[in-house]
Amino acid sequence: MQNLREGYCCGCTETRPVTEDHIIPQAIGGKLKAPLCDECHKKIHSIDTELTKAFQEIATLLNVKRTRNENRPFRVKQVETGIEFDIDSRKGRRTRPEVKIHFDQNGLPIPEVKARSKKELNEILDGIRKKYGQFAKPIETIFEPIPIGLIEYENTIGGRFFMRSVAKSAYLFLATHFPKEKISSEIFSSVRDFIFEDKGDSLTSFNFVHTKFMDNCRRPLHGIAIHFDTKLRNIIGYVQYFGTFRFSVLIARTFSWGIAIPDLTYCFNPVTGEKIPLKPTFILPDVTNKECLTPFQTTQFVHSEIEKGYKMIESYCEAVSQRTLEFLDQSTK
Repeated sequence: MQNLREGYCCGCTETRPVTEDHIIPQAIGGKLKAPLCDECHKKIHSIDTELTKAFQEIATLLNVKRTRNENRPFRVKQVETGIEFDIDSRKGRRTRPEVKIHFDQNGLPIPEVKARSKKELNEILDGIRKKYGQFAKPIETIFEPIPIGLIEYENTIGGRFFMRSVAKSAYLFLATHFPKEKISSEIFSSVRDFIFEDKGDSLTSFNFVHTKFMDNCRRPLHGIAIHFDTKLRNIIGYVQYFGTFRFSVLIARTFSWGIAIPDLTYCFNPVTGEKIPLKPTFILPDVTNKECLTPFQTTQFVHSEIEKGYKMIESYCEAVSQRTLEFLDQSTK
């Protein structure tokens, strides 16, 4: 943490030295920031790491621009051949060379080498010559670029740390748009305890039923929306990552303010950084606390919604991917 200044911390709601913390982790394209003190930042570092780890493959595939560091390569396997690759952007590179050696009727070697660079290729050929002697005939050699073809990889989404990070995105977005005297009120103590202290039940849920308004299968959008329901007296946050994974967050169970509060929304493309305006007819849904935390949705419906999002993500990439997706129970850390 650097460039500390005296200010209001949205986490502990105290006035102390603070710095700007990303509302959505910068590693997956987050731009907006909120003031947090060093202690609160340390409390959420591990939960943001968990969310980033779950989405890092997508950020790498889409070549999302980070404010610091580079996207991390991740390992995949080519379906047709079983060859492993490192994916470091919309293109891939092999994790190791492929070397096959056959012998002719006279016992002379016939190497087939697929290397990642000309230097690596020459080193491999020199080693084969030292071991076996002269080659039987001209050899088949290939170096970068090598087509990826169909690939497969695993991804795990969920767990309590992950869900706390989702709740953090919703809460901090609200906190940066709301008077600090209201943010400091008791109605937000439960969501702050969940995010910063790991206390209480999970206040975040996968929600593909009440978040249809976020469904846009043309662009990999990040989005946050905050709904103030004056009838049910709750505050619900809706969060979306990469136009594919959608969640609801119970930010406050009750509020007594006797005024109508306009909804808050933010939507942008993490690939281009472009802010995306919502339609004028856009209306956030009213849901009960129970519907927020346990929406009625079948497993088949959830996987269908995610598959639509993945198809959109893959349309941005040169490699067409085949995934194994696993969901974790919300109580799992």
